[in-house]
Amino acid sequence: MSGILGRDIAVNETGDFIIDESTGDFKAAEGMECFLSDMKFLATIPMGSLIDTPHAGAILSREVPATSFDVLKTIRGHENFLKQDPRIKSDSIKVEVSVKNNIPYFTASFKTIDEQIVENFIL
Repeated sequence: MSGILGRDIAVNETGDFIIDESTGDFKAAEGMECFLSDMKFLATIPMGSLIDTPHAGAILSREVPATSFDVLKTIRGHENFLKQDPRIKSDSIKVEVSVKNNIPYFTASFKTIDEQIVENFIL
């Protein structure tokens, strides 16, 4: 069942490939690990910046939202970004904002198509 969320080469926090020391091969990421890694990567790149998948990425301003309206636009942008991924049940998406030191932080909770729950995914 983990194949439904994907399988890919594993990367670390800095985006470098991880080598399996016991085999010398690239380590694989499967299921939820692969899915979350994909989502973290796609949230950081502008839509259209990948030649082979021009529809992938996020259409979000990288500026800190200054007004309540800007915060609402950012929430909607995050919701739309998450709805693009077929591995997420779009009716389960909930994006929330919290403010610390006058800076808004956005998190999301949602269900995957295999009913796994993701909570407090940092956007």
